[in-house]
Amino acid sequence: MTPSERGLSRLEIARGLRWANWDAVFFTLFVALTSGAFQIGLARYFGANDLWIGIITSVPSLAGALQILTAYLADTAPSQKRLVIRYAFYSRLPFIAIAFLPFVSDSAPRLQLFAGLLILSAILGSFAGPAFLAWLSALVPPDYRGRYFGRRNMILGLVSAASALPPAIFLDQAVKYQRFSEAVAFGVLYGLGALFLFLSLWALRKMPEPPRTPVERKGLRGVLEFYREPFRTRNFRMLLGFNTFLVWGQMFAGQFFTVYMLEQIKMPYLMVQVAGLIAALFSSLAMPVWGYLADKFGNKPLLVISMWGVTFLPYLWFLTDPNRYLWSIGVIYFIQVLAGSLWAGVGLTQFNLNVAVAPPEQRAVYMGALSAIVSLMGGLAAFVSGALMEAMKSYVPDPTRFYVLFGIASLFRLLALPWLRGIREPDERSTRYVLSQLRASARPRGWRAMRQLRGQADVATRLNAVRTLAEEKTPLAVEELTAALRDPIPEVRREAAKALGAIGDPRAVPALLQLLKDPASGLTLEAA
Repeated sequence: MTPSERGLSRLEIARGLRWANWDAVFFTLFVALTSGAFQIGLARYFGANDLWIGIITSVPSLAGALQILTAYLADTAPSQKRLVIRYAFYSRLPFIAIAFLPFVSDSAPRLQLFAGLLILSAILGSFAGPAFLAWLSALVPPDYRGRYFGRRNMILGLVSAASALPPAIFLDQAVKYQRFSEAVAFGVLYGLGALFLFLSLWALRKMPEPPRTPVERKGLRGVLEFYREPFRTRNFRMLLGFNTFLVWGQMFAGQFFTVYMLEQIKMPYLMVQVAGLIAALFSSLAMPVWGYLADKFGNKPLLVISMWGVTFLPYLWFLTDPNRYLWSIGVIYFIQVLAGSLWAGVGLTQFNLNVAVAPPEQRAVYMGALSAIVSLMGGLAAFVSGALMEAMKSYVPDPTRFYVLFGIASLFRLLALPWLRGIREPDERSTRYVLSQLRASARPRGWRAMRQLRGQADVATRLNAVRTLAEEKTPLAVEELTAALRDPIPEVRREAAKALGAIGDPRAVPALLQLLKDPASGLTLEAA
């Protein structure tokens, strides 16, 4: 058997996932330097109105609709890695040109060139998207997805937090203090962003590709059948409906939260980035918890819980007042605490649910079709919101114009929930069950004991942790206690069996029955 025919070793997978993290770190640094407030700032520098802000935000997303076509390339390509590397390289080239665009004469159509280069990059990137998702999904073991992506997203949140303030301080030197030109400031930010893009490409090249058998090309009829397959399953249709309404809830007002902070509250770039920093920090803190719970209970119930939270977040913006600067900043920063914690749960469990629903052998077309339609809807939402904001200027005063937009965004998020309830996840548990487990396990002593039991603790610490969980009757710890039944120390095993009996959760029954059938375990009395 050749190396290309055998599966990857655990060491190769571990190294590959580390390089995947580096790719994501470099890409996050690119995003930190070139998106959000900085992209809006550059667009305003080129003379963009609200409609153009909507266009610049929407058209690259609309280009993502091409993924419904490029998914076929991902599944039929002999090597998904080579496909990703090629088009990832092409998609990065336009950002080199964007870095020089601020230095072009303002008599040139800079705004149109800016939008055109973003479109070109998005179109080229759409050829790599489905293949990369299929490649990365195949690399991550299914039973490790929640923890891996939870840890990965935590790292990215910390990177995002660490990179939030320096570019804002740098840009404020030009915009607020006029110490050098805005052209220099934006050119430097986008130049550094392009550098990080190519570093992420370097990391991508280091990732191994698991062996796979490409889908056979079957002509036009085969192509049509390939794309028809996902839409035949109810699960995919429900998932598509959920993601469509959710992306409308995200993109309909997404860019205008930043515009509101900059132009209504009059926050400098530094203060806007502090808001992003707060969200990133709390996202990083919450991500491991969401990942741990997702591996324990599944993704769907946790997605329902976090979705209810983010649905009503836009209404908190109504508490701000452009005439009360400090009060408004306090409210906005409080919103970022909640947003970081809740969107961490949405982002992680939404991605994992998308992957879990797709059959492994058809993951590229499922993810490609989903990404394409969601990108199309997201781009349309951003464009419509920009057009609506421009149309309301003559009739609705500020800041009410923004509040109308925020309220509509909340409504779209609410409409996503019925679709989510219709999705079926393998071995799913109800939201009510998960909430009951969390309520019963809410005491800090129980959480601390679970962490000790999962770690590399000594015998005395493990024993105390097991006894604490028995006293607290922590149902969340069933999996940890089940694992403790295989502890090398007999006393730890006995206490774990007693703790499972004290908790009385049905999830412990299979493990306890196995002990009853095995007299050699020495735990038949405790298991009974």
